[in-house]
Amino acid sequence: MTSPKNSHDDATDRRLWLLIGPVVVLALVAVAGSLTLVVRSEPVMPSWVLLIGFVIFTSLADHMVIWIRLPSGRVSSGWDDLAIIVGLVLLPPPWVVLGTVAAITIPKFFGRTSAIAFSSRSVREPCWPRPAAPSS
Repeated sequence: MTSPKNSHDDATDRRLWLLIGPVVVLALVAVAGSLTLVVRSEPVMPSWVLLIGFVIFTSLADHMVIWIRLPSGRVSSGWDDLAIIVGLVLLPPPWVVLGTVAAITIPKFFGRTSAIAFSSRSVREPCWPRPAAPSS
């Protein structure tokens, strides 16, 4: 059963689109600019091993979160920033942008599982077989 839509939902949707729209446009401009730099200019082509390693590292870092428990609550920190900083040290900036886009979009095709679902599943269902109950 659907709930009736009120005027606050429309106002929130409008404000949300005003925030999300420019971010999406700026991201598309960054990707288009990176593609243009890679295709038109002749930057030094990075090693394929570095490029593939960066994509894999960024993809894995996108899923890793550190939780720190404090008396006032929990603080979380992701590793994606670290992956991008390492990429900026090892690769030219246009390749970092394109590698990040690849690292974020490729796992979407494989139906990734969230880290929370994976960790709760591993607690409930261990990887090793359980010993058989003793027969009486």
